Amino acid sequence: MSEVSMTTISAKGQVVIPDWIRKSMHIHAGDRFAVAGNGDTVILKRITVPSASELFGELGKKARAHAKARGLREKDVVRLIHEGRGVLYD
Repeated sequence: MSEVSMTTISAKGQVVIPDWIRKSMHIHAGDRFAVAGNGDTVILKRITVPSASELFGELGKKARAHAKARGLREKDVVRLIHEGRGVLYD
């Protein structure tokens, strides 16, 4: 951060993030933020939701590694899922 700007909180508790910060950080209407406060400091942290491929890709890697470490094969995992759901599996 090379510049500091001033802003004011509205009666509704809204704070304007200066345009130059929004542009440089690619912040858009509807973006979500986590907010934390301590003493006289307020921190905003943008929350990004991973895409389905990022989310399932990472989960898939961890699941495959977990299964491999336990000597499970794909058909074993499918069978265990069916058993856990109470569904017959051939």
